[in-house]
Amino acid sequence: MDQTLLINAMKLRLEECSKHEEKIVSAREHLAQFMPLTAESYFTLDESMSIYVDLLVYRFSKLQDTLGEHIFILFLQLLQENAKKKAFIDILNRLEELDILSVTEWISLRELRNAIAHEYADDPNETVSAINTIYDKSNQLIDIYHRIEQYLKAKGLLAD
Repeated sequence: MDQTLLINAMKLRLEECSKHEEKIVSAREHLAQFMPLTAESYFTLDESMSIYVDLLVYRFSKLQDTLGEHIFILFLQLLQENAKKKAFIDILNRLEELDILSVTEWISLRELRNAIAHEYADDPNETVSAINTIYDKSNQLIDIYHRIEQYLKAKGLLAD
């Protein structure tokens, strides 16, 4: 793929990330007064606050998917690296070398995302714990997106 196509693809994906960030920030603002949740407070949330919990969890997952499935590969391709043939752990290691993320941090965020997908309806205490952690860690995910964007701007690959 030529550089112009890569840049355009990256811009589209970064816009997608921006929308996810906007919704995460909005959900966090609305939920702030209720955090951290307990099993009891979780079940007494009114419908509008429950919607913000769902929004937070959904957008956290979508942002992580967009980063992991699209942004990371496009980012390395923009740096003239052949990322499509790399194992995902190798991509993460390269991103860590570039100070974009910590592999341990990413894996932890991924495990959290997977945990909420499996526990969301099963165990209320586990569900609440996962929601609280997503609330606390969502800024880490947003920071990864911002570091990629800033790196590309610093390299002159994206306009301000």
